[in-house]
Amino acid sequence: MDNEITENFEELLNQSFSKLDNNYEPGDQVTGLIVNEDDELVFVDIGYKHEATALRSEFSEDDLLIYTKKAANFIISQTRGTEIELTKKIGAGFVSDDLIVYAIENQIPVYGRIVSSSDAGYDILIGELKAFCPGSQLGKSELSLYQSNKNSLLPFAVIEKKRGNYLVSSRVLHEKEQKIVIEKLSKELKPGQSDTGTVTRTEEYGVFVKLDCGLEGLVPRRELDHSRFITPESFNVGDTVKAVITSLDWTNNKHTLSIKASIEDPWATHASLIREGENLTAKVCGFIKDGVFAEIYPGVDGFIHKSLLSKQKRINDPKDIFTVGQQIEVSVISVDTAKKRISLDYMSGESDPWDSVDYAGNNRDTATIESSIPAGLIIRLSNGLEAFVPKGELLGRSEEPRYSEGSKIDIVLIEADKNKRRAVASEKQLGEVEQKEQLKDFIDGQKQAEHGSSLGALLGDKFKELQKKVDANDKT
Repeated sequence: MDNEITENFEELLNQSFSKLDNNYEPGDQVTGLIVNEDDELVFVDIGYKHEATALRSEFSEDDLLIYTKKAANFIISQTRGTEIELTKKIGAGFVSDDLIVYAIENQIPVYGRIVSSSDAGYDILIGELKAFCPGSQLGKSELSLYQSNKNSLLPFAVIEKKRGNYLVSSRVLHEKEQKIVIEKLSKELKPGQSDTGTVTRTEEYGVFVKLDCGLEGLVPRRELDHSRFITPESFNVGDTVKAVITSLDWTNNKHTLSIKASIEDPWATHASLIREGENLTAKVCGFIKDGVFAEIYPGVDGFIHKSLLSKQKRINDPKDIFTVGQQIEVSVISVDTAKKRISLDYMSGESDPWDSVDYAGNNRDTATIESSIPAGLIIRLSNGLEAFVPKGELLGRSEEPRYSEGSKIDIVLIEADKNKRRAVASEKQLGEVEQKEQLKDFIDGQKQAEHGSSLGALLGDKFKELQKKVDANDKT
């Protein structure tokens, strides 16, 4: 009698457990502790008669230690009688058609691995179930992960089951996630707020950063740093940065961030250290038509006008003598902290031609024509000094071929102001100077003559000849 009662009780108990087990549906969430493991499975106590199982491949060694002491969350993949199969996330371990259907109905992401690709798209395995992702539906981040690791487990949204395969898309998943994020963040975020984030993509025009709050935006090239030497190439995907929100466009989902705005302005710390007249080492960081920018401290630039790039020759294009990143010696001319402007002089190491100018009104030279302007010619003297020849001081018209760039011209320096560093030359007056010098030389020579002819008689004819030449030049 007792045996009969015991057998009946065990049968009723088994029926009770069976009934409880049969109430589980794919997609149900449970918690449990890992109580055992072998090479393929882990065994999980979820509080019922039979231990449930999950694939060991879903867990790291650290996970196995943690979940033996702390309950983990699991999803029911499927039930087979009293056997219950679990997974941590759909597609990473045990999976079933019923679980995929549950994911479709509840818009839950699944995870799969790319096993092959073609022009049309990618073949995916969600656990052991086949799926297909069209090429246009694989997101850039998923493609990047796959390219770096062919075994990457990638997230997808399941669209439908078609011809025995599931049609999946990571883009649809991103759009759904983004929609949720936008609805939440549009109520919370404003320009001027800052947050830490992660670099997700780099482009020539800037870097994309996803903030910890969920907002993703572009940091334009100019907003990367105060220094011109920080470029998109200075960042790697995965780098952690701090950024400030500068603009929000929820309609087009295009947001702009600034890393530079989160960094202290270097002018506040370095500008006070710069003194007029001091010599510094700078780094060429940019060019414009009129000169060169050089970085004195990271984020603090000075400007060198092209007229100061050489003391002995004209520099038309600064790129002809400098390259970005080149270190040069400069002298500080002026500092305007309010306008954040620094004027620099380039210490080229050349001797200053003005040091050798001793203007006495008769300095003759053969110069090189550098350019022709409406008012006259810009020339370069043999010692490197730049001078100007007005049109009225030319023997001919400035448009004549002999006055073309690079041609030689004989001149006399008629004005030289060292303070203003301004020199004026004349081609026309050179003839007068030469004639006067010839006359003087002739007179000096005759004074030393040993014959007894009178000086006046000897000079008469020569003087008249030279005077005619001077008069003729004056008329031209």
